[in-house]
Amino acid sequence: MMASARFDIEPDLIASIIRAESNFKHDAISSRGAGGLMQIMPATARFIGDKIGIERGHDKLFDPETNIILGTAYLRYLIDKFDDIRTVLFAYNAGEGKVATWLTMDDFSEEQDGRRILITSPYPASNAYVDRVLGSRWVYRFRI
Repeated sequence: MMASARFDIEPDLIASIIRAESNFKHDAISSRGAGGLMQIMPATARFIGDKIGIERGHDKLFDPETNIILGTAYLRYLIDKFDDIRTVLFAYNAGEGKVATWLTMDDFSEEQDGRRILITSPYPASNAYVDRVLGSRWVYRFRI
């Protein structure tokens, strides 16, 4: 079963994140230790792997199928938690703890439809990341 169907996430979003995170290099490693196509941190892989029943998922970060399943499951977790795609992308990039803090700050967030959403962040790299993913998403939406 494709990860997009399993976790009810559009394939264009997954492809856009993979492009931004690793440029489709399955063996990519970040300077902070994130690995694979979707650049999953080992601790995140353990956390999400436990939630979805993938034992030792952190040992399989460079297996493309496992990495996409873990990354997509993590996206689903963030979507369920934040319910706004920009906020979700900021959390995927900078971490949900930082996003939770930024959501309390009027300089970065605003009230919309009865919830707080993140408009920007104090990190230029995170702002560029969100813009890059959303830009790619429009391209992939018509190709996938």
